[in-house]
Amino acid sequence: MYKIIVDTSFVISAAKYRVDIRMGFIPNIDGPFEIIVPSPVLFELKYISKNKGKRGRDASIGLQMLEQLNPKVERTEKKYADEAIVEVAEKIQDAFIATNDTLLKNSLKAKGRRVFSVKGSAFIGLA
Repeated sequence: MYKIIVDTSFVISAAKYRVDIRMGFIPNIDGPFEIIVPSPVLFELKYISKNKGKRGRDASIGLQMLEQLNPKVERTEKKYADEAIVEVAEKIQDAFIATNDTLLKNSLKAKGRRVFSVKGSAFIGLA
């Protein structure tokens, strides 16, 4: 089973562009997969969802989308989402990482990791 670690920016972008996360991965992954959310990412999404405006609304929608996917929540020692993504990615070496954070994406790709991102309306692709 494939494992996909999702970041805050990815979930918010998926909600913003109304991308069906499960269906969006299917053209890119040949087989079943599990969504993994580091606990700081979940905390960050909940915090952002309390804000008024588009970003808060998108975070709220993103949380609802995640709930439907029944993700595995991975507890981490790191407090910040980006650090937690890296920690979990080091633990699960064969996992894909889903992020729209440019710095994180470039850092992970430089380490040879496979990274997905939302690329516009209704499309998820390898970065």
